[in-house]
Amino acid sequence: MSIEQRLSLGFLEADLSFLKEYPDDESGACVSVAMITSNDDLPFWDSRNAEVHVAHVGDTRVLLCHCETGHALTLTPMHHPASTIEADRLRKYARSIATDAFGQERFGLLANTRSFGDSRMKRMGVSAEPDVSTIKLGSGIDEYAFIVLCTDGITSVTSDQEIVDIVKGSKEPSDAAKAIIAFAESLGTDDNSTCLVVRLSGWGTKMPDHTKDMRDWRVANEGINSKTSRSR
Repeated sequence: MSIEQRLSLGFLEADLSFLKEYPDDESGACVSVAMITSNDDLPFWDSRNAEVHVAHVGDTRVLLCHCETGHALTLTPMHHPASTIEADRLRKYARSIATDAFGQERFGLLANTRSFGDSRMKRMGVSAEPDVSTIKLGSGIDEYAFIVLCTDGITSVTSDQEIVDIVKGSKEPSDAAKAIIAFAESLGTDDNSTCLVVRLSGWGTKMPDHTKDMRDWRVANEGINSKTSRSR
């Protein structure tokens, strides 16, 4: 059995175990997993000849930063009703997709079309089957600098490029994760904000910060401190 098959099976078995133990629990959760495997028996941070296997359900996110360009590469599709793939998949269940007062499309009461749990919506097509992909991290060169995993409390108020640009100014991955969360909180996020930064072989490479001016402007004009000062 391949790693991709094992990841898919693991997601489905975990979901089934939860539903069996808590059949009346209507809560749900989104999950992203990034598994790094080395072809040379090297540690995970030496990614010059390694692969990352990503399994994903919902709207959590996994990002890679390319050393040469400093650009963000998004490895996780959004499992929202607005997705053409998800909308086509759910039409067979004849469940309508509506738009709430904030302009966000929803499937029933859910903003996500794939998740763990959400027992009442399973019969309507909500699934824990993950999107699985594999990315080669390098071929003897430091192609990627780091991976970021984060929840929608961060991505709802920040762009993917802003997230990876914040990491570039940090010496340690843990400091980078704290800086990302602090930026999201400064913009008034009201959802769960969780972040993990994983260093790869290209960690510490000098790269351009593509969004610094935009981030500074957003904090000054959209941040919670600026709103408080303007309301006085």
